[in-house]
This record gives sequence, C-alpha cells and structure tokens, in this order.
Amino acid sequence: VWEEPGAGDAGTRPTLLDIDLNSSGRLVKYRTRQSSGSAYFDQTVLKAAANAPPIRGLSPAFLKQYPTVTVEFKLGDE
Repeated sequence: VWEEPGAGDAGTRPTLLDIDLNSSGRLVKYRTRQSSGSAYFDQTVLKAAANAPPIRGLSPAFLKQYPTVTVEFKLGDE
C-alpha cells in the first residue's frame, strides 16, 4: 500500500520501519528505526504502515521467533 514518492522527495538513505505483528499478521505497532532524512518520505512510510492489510501466511513459529520485523523502504530505481 506504499505510494512511492518521487526522487525529489527521497532522503539520503532508506527509511527503516520496525513492525510488530499479532497472530493474524496484522500490524499492531510500528515505529521508525531510521529516518531517510526527508520528513515527507518518512511520512509516506508511516501512512503505508497505518493502512497495511494483514500479512498472510506467516507461521506461528515465525511470529514467535520474530516478534518485531524491520522493513526497509527505498525508491525502486535505487
């Protein structure tokens, strides 16, 4: 659900987002681990997290082993 911003809105590095998932794969908590350096770019990432549907197909063992997952957001042409 991420609406990738244009190159002019990107920061100097990727945004890293820590996400916590519940047993059904729904994001229950998320926070920025590393800013891109662009407030606008970071906001697009947070908006995507707020609107993300549940992530299907994650096993209970995976969710137990990885209660927090870090996702990297960067422009596709990098």
